[in-house]
Amino acid sequence: MARAVKCLLPQILRERNIDHVEFYESIGWTKQLYYVYSKTKRKMSIDTLKTVANALGLPMDELYEWIEE
Repeated sequence: MARAVKCLLPQILRERNIDHVEFYESIGWTKQLYYVYSKTKRKMSIDTLKTVANALGLPMDELYEWIEE
């Protein structure tokens, strides 16, 4: 069974030179919501993962660093 340990969204945005404010506003997030998902251990729901992954053109599983338990 795998579980997410770290949200990679900030790193992905940095690597792609995408401004995080423009990104989170483009998908309807607030600054607080971006912080919750990118800086805390709270994980995105499946629907949220789909939205973010689609906006970035990535598979959903690339948004988190995964480890096997």
